[in-house]
Amino acid sequence: MTEKVVLITGTSRGIGNAIAAYLRAQGLTVYGSSRGAADVGPYHLQLDITDSVSCQNAVDEVVKREGRHARFAQATQRLDPEYFVYRFGCRLDL
Repeated sequence: MTEKVVLITGTSRGIGNAIAAYLRAQGLTVYGSSRGAADVGPYHLQLDITDSVSCQNAVDEVVKREGRHARFAQATQRLDPEYFVYRFGCRLDL
Protein backbone atom coordinates (compact mmCIF):
# COMPACT_ATOMS: atom_id res chain seq x y z
CA MET A 1 0.00 0.00 0.00
CA THR A 2 1.28 3.47 -0.89
CA GLU A 3 2.04 5.70 2.05
CA LYS A 4 -0.45 8.55 2.32
CA VAL A 5 0.73 12.15 2.16
CA VAL A 6 -1.25 14.96 3.76
CA LEU A 7 -0.86 18.75 3.68
CA ILE A 8 -2.49 20.51 6.64
CA THR A 9 -2.84 24.25 7.16
CA GLY A 10 -2.49 25.99 10.49
CA THR A 11 -0.13 23.52 12.15
CA SER A 12 1.98 26.03 14.06
CA ARG A 13 -0.37 25.66 17.04
CA GLY A 14 -3.77 24.51 18.26
CA ILE A 15 -6.00 22.04 16.45
CA GLY A 16 -3.85 22.01 13.31
CA ASN A 17 -0.80 20.99 15.33
CA ALA A 18 -2.80 18.28 17.13
CA ILE A 19 -4.20 16.89 13.86
CA ALA A 20 -0.71 16.77 12.34
CA ALA A 21 0.70 14.94 15.38
CA TYR A 22 -2.17 12.43 15.35
CA LEU A 23 -1.81 11.65 11.64
CA ARG A 24 1.96 11.28 11.95
CA ALA A 25 1.38 8.80 14.77
CA GLN A 26 -0.91 6.88 12.39
CA GLY A 27 1.99 6.54 9.94
CA LEU A 28 1.07 9.20 7.38
CA THR A 29 3.58 11.61 5.88
CA VAL A 30 2.33 14.98 7.09
CA TYR A 31 3.35 18.36 5.74
CA GLY A 32 2.29 21.09 8.11
CA SER A 33 2.00 24.71 7.13
CA SER A 34 1.47 28.17 8.51
CA ARG A 35 1.68 31.74 7.29
CA GLY A 36 4.84 32.44 9.23
CA ALA A 37 8.26 31.38 8.06
CA ALA A 38 9.12 29.76 11.37
CA ASP A 39 11.55 26.90 10.91
CA VAL A 40 9.73 24.09 12.67
CA GLY A 41 11.15 21.18 10.74
CA PRO A 42 11.66 19.71 7.29
CA TYR A 43 7.98 18.88 6.85
CA HIS A 44 6.77 22.41 7.54
CA LEU A 45 5.92 24.75 4.66
CA GLN A 46 5.07 28.42 4.55
CA LEU A 47 1.51 28.71 3.20
CA ASP A 48 -0.99 31.54 3.25
CA ILE A 49 -4.30 30.19 1.96
CA THR A 50 -5.38 33.68 0.91
CA ASP A 51 -2.50 33.89 -1.58
CA SER A 52 -2.72 31.74 -4.73
CA VAL A 53 1.05 31.91 -5.36
CA SER A 54 1.74 30.71 -1.83
CA CYS A 55 -0.73 27.84 -2.32
CA GLN A 56 0.83 26.79 -5.61
CA ASN A 57 4.33 26.98 -4.14
CA ALA A 58 3.34 24.67 -1.28
CA VAL A 59 1.72 22.19 -3.66
CA ASP A 60 4.77 22.27 -5.95
CA GLU A 61 7.08 21.65 -3.01
CA VAL A 62 5.11 18.59 -1.87
CA VAL A 63 5.10 17.20 -5.42
CA LYS A 64 8.84 17.87 -5.73
CA ARG A 65 9.59 16.05 -2.48
CA GLU A 66 7.07 13.22 -2.73
CA GLY A 67 6.60 12.83 -6.47
CA ARG A 68 2.83 13.14 -6.12
CA HIS A 69 0.07 15.33 -4.72
CA ALA A 70 -1.05 15.25 -1.12
CA ARG A 71 -4.46 15.09 0.44
CA PHE A 72 -5.40 18.44 1.88
CA ALA A 73 -6.91 19.38 5.22
CA GLN A 74 -7.59 22.87 6.46
CA ALA A 75 -7.50 22.88 10.23
CA THR A 76 -9.48 26.07 10.64
CA GLN A 77 -12.56 25.05 8.65
CA ARG A 78 -13.70 22.46 6.15
CA LEU A 79 -12.68 23.47 2.66
CA ASP A 80 -13.97 21.66 -0.41
CA PRO A 81 -10.98 20.79 -2.66
CA GLU A 82 -12.89 21.87 -5.77
CA TYR A 83 -13.50 25.27 -4.19
CA PHE A 84 -9.76 25.48 -3.56
CA VAL A 85 -9.11 24.89 -7.26
CA TYR A 86 -11.72 27.48 -8.20
CA ARG A 87 -10.57 30.07 -5.65
CA PHE A 88 -6.80 29.66 -5.84
CA GLY A 89 -6.15 27.95 -9.16
CA CYS A 90 -4.20 25.01 -7.80
CA ARG A 91 -5.20 21.45 -6.99
CA LEU A 92 -4.34 20.01 -3.58
CA ASP A 93 -6.48 16.89 -3.49
CA LEU A 94 -6.15 14.49 -6.40
